[in-house]
Amino acid sequence: MADTAGDKAVTAHLRHIRNEGKAEHTIKGRELTMKRLARALPVPLLDATADDLYAWRDGLTHLKGSTVACYASAVIAFYRWAAKQGLIPADPTTDLPVPPVRRRSPRPIPEADLMLALAHTTPAMRVRQAMVLGGWAGLRSCEIAGLRVENLRLRDTPPVVIVSRESSKGAHERVVELSPFVVAEMEAAKLPSHGLAFPAANGGQLSANFLCHQVNDHLHACGTASTFHCLRHRFASQLYQATHDLRLVQEMLGHASQSTTAGYAAFSRRGATHAVAALPVPGDSAEEPAA
Repeated sequence: MADTAGDKAVTAHLRHIRNEGKAEHTIKGRELTMKRLARALPVPLLDATADDLYAWRDGLTHLKGSTVACYASAVIAFYRWAAKQGLIPADPTTDLPVPPVRRRSPRPIPEADLMLALAHTTPAMRVRQAMVLGGWAGLRSCEIAGLRVENLRLRDTPPVVIVSRESSKGAHERVVELSPFVVAEMEAAKLPSHGLAFPAANGGQLSANFLCHQVNDHLHACGTASTFHCLRHRFASQLYQATHDLRLVQEMLGHASQSTTAGYAAFSRRGATHAVAALPVPGDSAEEPAA
């Protein structure tokens, strides 16, 4: 049965968060989450009780904690807004649990795997172009899908890519310097003269999920378990190991906090090996401290 009131409320909520400055892909994600919720609930959206939403939350236990947190946060934001607008008598999500998003260890793609995957492409292939922008500039799939040619400033000094707020995850613009390798790759790619750098077949914007799946399929076909996002981890890790400047890496990735960046930037394992091997051991010639 159609839920006209619920559909209108979702549309109004999405308009509200768009006016707040949320990125378009964030708005699209919120819309998809509310559609999933509407299909799962036994009642219309605006009639959902705390028990209904808790039962929905129970059904998400098979998903990763970060995914559950994303879904639950979107639902809480909708009902909090609906209560504030007077569309429902009270917010039913006040006690809806949201799992903590635990920091994961950096997981950069192994260098040998990346080079092998590149070797099985040509400059004209979109998969290669996406891998280059992910692994050497740290761009997300949504940022590549929304990248416009005018923001790929290959002839600037230094050459940079401007990640616009419309395509970035946090709706904040940032500038990322490009290496000579990336410049050469983008020039060889024969990109359009204007508009979207990587348009879909119909000329519109490419789906970030589709692009991500294309790259993942290629990586897995080349024998690696790494995914597209591991390319961003690779960029962060290589940059950190070269500079030891977490603040710089944070800015290049567009993170709001260094704690998030720390989950991307792996330190040098070789450096760790040398460091632990250099720890003093019994019998070293160093003078023992006085008792």
